[in-house]
Amino acid sequence: FLHASRIGLFELNWNVLCPGCGGVLDSTQQLKSVNKDLYDCALCSRAYEPTLDEMVEVGFKYNPTRDLVVNGALFDTIEKNRLVSGPGGSQIYSQLGQVHIRGAELEVLAKVTPDLDLIFAYSHIDARVDSGDNAGKRVETVPMDQASFWAKYKLTLLGLPGLTVGGGVRYIGD
Repeated sequence: FLHASRIGLFELNWNVLCPGCGGVLDSTQQLKSVNKDLYDCALCSRAYEPTLDEMVEVGFKYNPTRDLVVNGALFDTIEKNRLVSGPGGSQIYSQLGQVHIRGAELEVLAKVTPDLDLIFAYSHIDARVDSGDNAGKRVETVPMDQASFWAKYKLTLLGLPGLTVGGGVRYIGD
């Protein structure tokens, strides 16, 4: 995992973090120098190959009125050396081969009245293992479908303009 931290006003430092324990494995000022085949962690005594991703995403934002916004995106990601937890969800991680993740997201935000906002979101994700022991299988921790619906209401009619209540439901598929 990469983590960027600012040292000075214009200096940026890249830290390579161990995915197993979070320890710093390497530190550099240039991203192009993070190119090792294997990182050994002295804290958890594990060796990990760098997790590298290639991603293409196309998105849009449609705002037909002041009170309606529609956002959407299509994405295609290839993730190499994806980490998975051990049996029974243990904190000992291992690396899969290559994972291919394709999907679409849609979000609609609507201001129904000056006091009532509604938010709907849906995503469809097809995440499959391309290589390794589980080739062809779906990635267990990534649901195929997710949806949510939320409402937010300002209590101005009750004389409480600074107070807002909200609630919603979320669906997470298999």
